Amino acid sequence: MNVLAFHFGHDSAVSYIRDGEIIGTQLSERIKKKKLFIGLSSELITRFLQAHDIDIDDIDAIALTSTQREDVYIEMDGMLSVEYKRHPQDNVPSLIEAYLQQEGKDPVDFFLGNTPKEKELRLRRMLVPHSLDPRYREKAASFVFLPWMDFAKVNQAMPYVPLREIPESLGSDKHIFKDAQYGFHYPASAVFMGKSLPCYIINHHAAHAASAYYCSGFDSSAVITADGGAGGMRGGWFFCGDGQKLLPLAPHHLEIGGFYSQTSRSLIKLGGSPDGKMMGLAPYGKPTIFSPELVGNAADFDHLMREGRFPQATELRYAWHEYLLNQLKAQNYDIALLGDPEKVLEGPNVDLAATLQKLFEETLFATTEVARRLMDVFGFRAEGLCLAGGCMLNCPSNTRIHDSQIFSDLFVPPFTDDSGCSIGAGLWAYHNLFNQPLIERHGDLPVSPYLGNPVSDEDCLAALKQAEGIVYTKADNPGSAAADDLADNKIIAFYDGASEVGPRALGHRSFLSDPRNADNWPRVNHVKTRALWRPFAPSMLKECLRDYFEGGPDNSPYMLFNFTAKNDLLPAVTHVDQTSRVQTVSPVNGLYYELIKAFFEKTGCPVVMNTSFNGPNEPIMETPEDAIEFIKHSPSDVILYLNGWRVTSA
Repeated sequence: MNVLAFHFGHDSAVSYIRDGEIIGTQLSERIKKKKLFIGLSSELITRFLQAHDIDIDDIDAIALTSTQREDVYIEMDGMLSVEYKRHPQDNVPSLIEAYLQQEGKDPVDFFLGNTPKEKELRLRRMLVPHSLDPRYREKAASFVFLPWMDFAKVNQAMPYVPLREIPESLGSDKHIFKDAQYGFHYPASAVFMGKSLPCYIINHHAAHAASAYYCSGFDSSAVITADGGAGGMRGGWFFCGDGQKLLPLAPHHLEIGGFYSQTSRSLIKLGGSPDGKMMGLAPYGKPTIFSPELVGNAADFDHLMREGRFPQATELRYAWHEYLLNQLKAQNYDIALLGDPEKVLEGPNVDLAATLQKLFEETLFATTEVARRLMDVFGFRAEGLCLAGGCMLNCPSNTRIHDSQIFSDLFVPPFTDDSGCSIGAGLWAYHNLFNQPLIERHGDLPVSPYLGNPVSDEDCLAALKQAEGIVYTKADNPGSAAADDLADNKIIAFYDGASEVGPRALGHRSFLSDPRNADNWPRVNHVKTRALWRPFAPSMLKECLRDYFEGGPDNSPYMLFNFTAKNDLLPAVTHVDQTSRVQTVSPVNGLYYELIKAFFEKTGCPVVMNTSFNGPNEPIMETPEDAIEFIKHSPSDVILYLNGWRVTSA
């Protein structure tokens, strides 16, 4: 059973699932050179199919998902068309379809909104900007519009209650979750490259949950999804993985993802990818505005609002904005410094970041405790806990949950943000709808992040021959040669085969330097043209982890946990709070492992400083041509290793 899966929202991508294995994933942003790109093109899909040798006859079904509130705009030159109607070959139950049929509702009309006014606002807000805005496409073009299915329907109650009251509000009868796995998709029909196929429209949080659980190697698990799509059921859910089934248990109604984004974007004004920057900014400040009463979900904040302790607003994130401004003024902060890019390390900016980080950690920790009680109340097995959604890029929060041992093990996928949604949609269909068994996962690297389009030595050599202004030689032992350059305090742009999926560079598209030299922190920030205060991460031999760091898991292959430094030997990758976002590397990482091992043998240091290989406000490098062009305009002490070729500017 093979599934071609599409994600049309921001971080749009295409993935292919063959008999449960993820064969490949291609992110639009890497081709379009625009971060968080929305939408898919026929060029992207054709390139993906050719790169992975996928024939139309190989495809048995289509899975399709999008971001909350992000409708589907199909402009693939007729390559793909989709209708909200069941395909003749599809017999998978759908609780959403059954509900709409019972109510006599048309799916297209229903998904647009409940009232004529809602429908009008939806079309005005989404249709016109998407047809013109260059963030979504290079020019206005004809397209097919489908209102997104931002909806789920299960047979159990979906209570809107304070966070800590959710388990008891559901009762204790396991039977209420019968067939719940069929409540997060709508059956559709697709015509792809002339072939008629069953299509499954997969809920956004179902895709998140599947991207974590089905890649974890667990055969039972609690699952929490959470992201910035707060409001109603859009903020995330509790799920339970039970064999190949993923059962949605209840929405948690968290608002913390929206609060975090609102603060980083609109108050501190950190620009592109602000949430990640705020995580790095938080250790510079103190959580002066934090209060325990703020730990909870939307129902908890409604209670505070009724008591007059929280402002009124149409959306809680806007009330949060006003609340923080009021608190800053009450504590006599200099508001003029707020959001000033030249004063980011001063006054209210760092203390707001620290406050939000503490609130984020406390909220996700409380949510984990609720998940534990849910599993216990209903008697579900849980080999571990899986986390997914953009919120789970927060390393300190993940680490606190891991170290608490509320669950005996914790898994977060490398593509936990929306870059993993096409993968999740395909896996949800394959396992949860088609009832296909789980597959075995490797312990050190449960799922490979290196899923981009394959890049061969021939591709790289052709790009090198066409380029001007460079000098290149083929290294006999690329790992050893790169280690020599690192030991000589050069900066390495390391490019190796298929790119990693997700926002963290994991050794296939990485800038590397010697972590023992503190000057490499500002030096590499200068090369990347980014703020000098922003921290970097260490990649290190897994077997040496405990010689340098404590806390966190023994295996951290995706750079999603924080560790505390045990010594001062790695100043370039140790943040101001003495933590580091470690990636553990083992032989399954291939050439990257060989490089770090060679550096260890030459220097006695089993660690390299690692950051993503990209320019300012650009996505991670995808093609050999992109990498060569970057190196041509870099300082002379930056050396590119391109699939084993050593490349410098002439």
